[in-house]
Formats: sequence, structure tokens, C-alpha cells
Amino acid sequence: MSMRVFHSMRTGSRRVLLLAAAATAAFGGVAQAQAPAEMSEVVVTGSRLPQSLLSYPGSVSRLDSVAVEEMKAFSSDPAQLLGMKVPGLGTSAPGSASNFEQSLRGRTPAVLIDGVPIGTPLRDGRHDVRSLSLTVLDSVEVIRGASALYGNGGAGGVINYITKKGGDETAFETEIGAQASLTHFGDSFAPFIRQAALGKIGRVDYNFEAYAERTQGQFDAQGDRIRPNPNQQGGLADSQIFNLFGKVGTDFGDQRLEASVLYYSQEQDTDYNRIVNGDVARGIKTRVEKAAPNPRAANEANENFVANLIYSHHDILGSSLRAQVYYQDYLNIFAYDPNDYLGGGQSKIISEKYGARADVNTPFSLGDLVKGGSILWGVDFVNDSTVQGLVDGRAWVPSVTQESLAGFFQIDAPVGEHLTLRGGFRYEDISLENAAFNTLRRQPADVSIPIPAGSRDFTAKVFNVGANYDVTDWASVFVAYSEGFSTAELGRVLRDTRVPLDLSNPALASALAPQTVENYEGGVRLRFDTINVEAVTFKSKCSLCSTTDANLRLVRQPDETFGYELMVDARPSDQTRWGATFTHVDGHQDRDFNGSFETPLPSNRVPPDKLTAFIEQRFGEIWTVRVQGLHSRFRDKFGNQTTSTAVGVAPVAAFTLIDVSVRADLGRRGQVSMAVNNLLNEDYFLIGSYLLNRPDRFSKGPGTTLRLAYTLRY
Repeated sequence: MSMRVFHSMRTGSRRVLLLAAAATAAFGGVAQAQAPAEMSEVVVTGSRLPQSLLSYPGSVSRLDSVAVEEMKAFSSDPAQLLGMKVPGLGTSAPGSASNFEQSLRGRTPAVLIDGVPIGTPLRDGRHDVRSLSLTVLDSVEVIRGASALYGNGGAGGVINYITKKGGDETAFETEIGAQASLTHFGDSFAPFIRQAALGKIGRVDYNFEAYAERTQGQFDAQGDRIRPNPNQQGGLADSQIFNLFGKVGTDFGDQRLEASVLYYSQEQDTDYNRIVNGDVARGIKTRVEKAAPNPRAANEANENFVANLIYSHHDILGSSLRAQVYYQDYLNIFAYDPNDYLGGGQSKIISEKYGARADVNTPFSLGDLVKGGSILWGVDFVNDSTVQGLVDGRAWVPSVTQESLAGFFQIDAPVGEHLTLRGGFRYEDISLENAAFNTLRRQPADVSIPIPAGSRDFTAKVFNVGANYDVTDWASVFVAYSEGFSTAELGRVLRDTRVPLDLSNPALASALAPQTVENYEGGVRLRFDTINVEAVTFKSKCSLCSTTDANLRLVRQPDETFGYELMVDARPSDQTRWGATFTHVDGHQDRDFNGSFETPLPSNRVPPDKLTAFIEQRFGEIWTVRVQGLHSRFRDKFGNQTTSTAVGVAPVAAFTLIDVSVRADLGRRGQVSMAVNNLLNEDYFLIGSYLLNRPDRFSKGPGTTLRLAYTLRY
């Protein structure tokens, strides 16, 4: 794409920001006439974070049930919620089934559902963020920055989805709705339906929910069909989506037993299978035409099954206990590639994991020095087995198994009235093993290499320390150092090797060792009656990090990321809320291991700067209007390589999306919501299109879309 086109898009983005600012000022004028409403304290439950986050020395975002309901008007996709709400987290393409471009502070976060790790770190397909429907969520907790609270995968932070619980009274909820493109209505009508039953029978509370959606084509601002798999990483268009969820719990005295099951399925079945290449240098988009799929191809799909059992006791000799056992089964079928795997092929990831966690929270005090302190300690166990083969039966990645056992403790100590200290340590034993196989020939020049069965043991030792000081009753500062780790993506190492590789070979110890990330951060929090402000600066370093080269092959090399985040959340009245976030992330890598970080990190690691803002206004007891915007800035760190096919080095153009929703609470007659995404019909390319920069994957983003929903509770 020419720089002239980039400049045009950036100029358009500035105009949109001015319009958004004007709208914010207009609504803000209404807000000043209202009585102020105090900001509530952020409280977390059911996780390893402390109950209150006001004095937490670190960066945590908690999206409560209100935030989830607000975003549900726009989409059922949790990746859209996170991209809009969480500073430090990159944006993700609407309509993509993958989150390969959605990093957190330049690194890959661990994703969990109710504390259950659902990613596939042994062969990371990067579809874990979109592994459930937004409709089953009660809240989301995001630890921004390296964390060892949940073990493997926390080198880039943690995203913990927390599902809904039962209610006190029996009730049913029915929701029906549809979404459609306003630039091409006919082939885009996508209906959805949700049915829920929740309540309590005696001591047993329950919540059951079924969600189904039939998506159709997606269309860009010019009314042209977007490739159903926009960037060859998976797509949501032309799909059947199902999400089944059930949770049953009972309280008896100080104890609670809770069991839940979640099943999510997304299968794409499209008639648009002929790809018409675009032209990256000239800014010409990829197109698709109607054609039958290759007879050897299976439908692209994603399936996630999670079973979870949790027992808690609030008072065992003064301590509380939370014990958990879980099982997860995961399937991801990628796109068929007729030009790969010697005659064409299609890969699939199958992952199975089971594990257990035990947390004990012990309160303590040290005279007048420490009052209300706590020690969280416990153990984790997980067994994770992953294999990636082709749909036709050929092996690409052998069966790889990782088993780990860890012990940890975390201390929170309020010292006096103003200072809170926090520190902890985690020790983890990790065992890796692989089955024997022969590497798959993907191109005629490739040689199949025999790989023997092997095994290797590792240990990971990480710690954290931090302090929060309340300077006044409305201002506090914090500093923190934390470490997190992730094991090497063994499946990618084995499938890509060009030399015989024995996992048991001592020479491979450093190449396969877990990557440890050191995270430094400091911040300021300002808390007034009606407004909260937070500013954070951070830097993370890794001496031997796993990353991908220009051809998506795994390499280990030192790198660092750094940046800052700004957040504002205001409630000037009971009728008005507004807020904004700004994120700047940058980073470099040391390719020649000389101690100098000379090469910028690519844009699949470091996203463009992101600005988000919203304002929500209630009118009486019925109407609520929300306007929100997201601006992604221009990024070019590699000298305008518009024609390069190396991943993440091409310039990424700026774009701005403005969305609006109107919700009506009709009491016994239900609730109605109407949302318009991309209100101003911004004509833009997806970030993933610039990352891959290939003529067959150069897709635009959706134009203006309308989403309507009606919910009745009875």
C-alpha cells in the first residue's frame, strides 16, 4: 500500500476522533447537571487475587457483570470486549476465530475459565480467547504483566474468565436477536437465540444456558464480501456456533460444592471458497467468489469442553480452603491448504488436559505492625497432552505430554495504615515427553527426519515482590517486580526441525527450557468521589524468549518490551458514566546475542498504540445510550516494507471505529437493545492483514453492522 493511502486513512481517523470528542463533550454537558455518584471499590471473588484491588501492587483489570452486559449488546465475542476494555491488550479482528495478533504488553497471555487453563501451549493455535460465548460470563479478570499465580503461560499475563452462578429465585431468560451488515443486508442476516434457567431449589443453586448463532457473510465498508477466513487463521463467518453451559452448587455451613460443564462449538461451512488475490503494494483487497470446497477439505472448526468441580471451606482452623479438579478437551481444525503438505492438507490440534488446584488462605497479624495480613499457599498439578496431525491421517506434530507439579505461597501484609507489601514464590517441576515420529515433508525439497521418543525434566522458580503506599486518602503509588514463565512450544520445535532431534539430549536443555519473563512496573492511582485515574509504566525482559521468525518458525533469543497505560473511569452522576484508556507498547530483540536490543519487535508481538473511550448516559428509568470508540494508530518500525512477506514488518495503517448502542429496560416486558458497530462505516484493513501482508490474506474489516436483541425474564 502506498504512503498516500496511509496518509488518507490517518487524516480520516483524526476527523473521527474530533467527532467523538464533540459527542463526548455534548453528553458531558448533560452529566454536570446530575448529582454525583461515588465510585465503588473493586472486589474480586473466586480467584487467587486479593479480595480488594485498591492496594494491589500491580496492574489488574476487572470487568464486572455490568461491563459484560454492556458489551453483549455489540457482540457475543469476548475478544471484542477485551480489546475495548483492557489497556495493554491488542485489538482482535471482528470475524476472526483466532487471537494470533492479540498480545498483552507484547507477550502471549495465559487464558483460563474459572481457573482452568484452556490454552494449548505445547502447540499454540491461539484460539483460546474465543473459546466460549460472552453470554455465559459473569466477569473477567486480567493480570497485565508477567504472573506466576497460575503457573505455566503467565509470562505475558493472565486472562481469567469467570462464569455465571445460580440465582436466589427460579427464573427463565429468553433472548432472541440478529446481526446484519448495513452495507450488504441480504447475505449477512445472522440470527441468534439464548435460553437460560437459573434459580435455587432448597440449598442447591443452578444456572443452565444454551446459546446458538448462525452467522452469515461479513461485508466491508464498500459492501464487498470479506473472505470467510480473513487472514487464514480461522474465521467466524458462515458458521454454526453453540455454547452449552451448566453450573450447580450447594452451600452447607461454611462449605460449598460447585460443579460446572461448558461446551463451545464453532464450525464453518461456507460456499465462498475461491480466493481472488489482492495486491498489497497497491492496497487492493483480497476477494472471494462462490465455489465448492476442495473435496479433501473438512469444515474448519473449534471445540472446547471444560468440566470443573470446586470445593471450598471458609473456616478450617481459621483458614479458608478452595480445592479444584478439572478436565478439558479441545479441538481446532485449521484451513485446508492445496499448495502445502505435498499435495494439499489440513491440520488439526487435539489437546486434552486434567489437573487439580488447592488454595489455602491463612490470615495473620504481627502485633500492631501488621493487621489483616494473609498468606495464600497451595499446590497445582496439571497433565497436558497435545497432538497436531492432518485431517487425512498424516502426522505433523507427534503426541506431546507435559506434566507439572508446583507449590507456591503469596503474602499480603498491610503495614500500618498506609503501606501494603506483597511477595510470593513458586516452584514448579515440569516433565516433557514426545512420541516417536517422522517429520512431515511439506515441500518437494524437504527431507523427512526420524525423531525418537524422548523426555526431559525442568524446574521453574519465580518470585514477585511489590509495595503500595497510600500517599493520601485519594492517591496511592505502587512499584512491583514479578516473574512469569512459559514452557517452550515443543510441538512447533519438533515439526520444524531440519536435523535429528532427541529430547533427551543434554545439549538441548537450554533450547527447550521454560522462558522466564521479568516484569517491572510502577504506577499512580487517584481515587476521587466520582472519578478514578490510573497511570502505569512497565518494562519486561526475557533472556531466552520464544518467538517466531519471519517464516513463523520458532526461535529463542533475548527481547524486551516496555510502555505505559493510562486509564480514566468517571461517574459524575447516577445517570452518566464515561472513561478512556490509552496504551503504548514498544519492544526490541537481540538477534545476535551481543547485549544490544537493536531490532524492533514485529507487529504480531507489539501492537500499534490504542486509544479507547466511551460515554454512557441513562435517560429516566428506561433508556440507556452508549457511545464508544477505538483508535489504532499507524505503526511502521521497519522502513515501509509494504511488499515484504516477512511476518509483522509491514506498516500497519491507522483506523478508528465508533460504535453506539441504545438499550431499553421495559420492566416485565423485557429488555431491548440495538447496537451499530462501525457507525461511520470506516473503510480499513484488519491488523492481521498487515501482519501477514500476503495477497491472498489481505482482508478488510467489516463495515457498518446492526445488532438487535430482545430479552425476556420470567
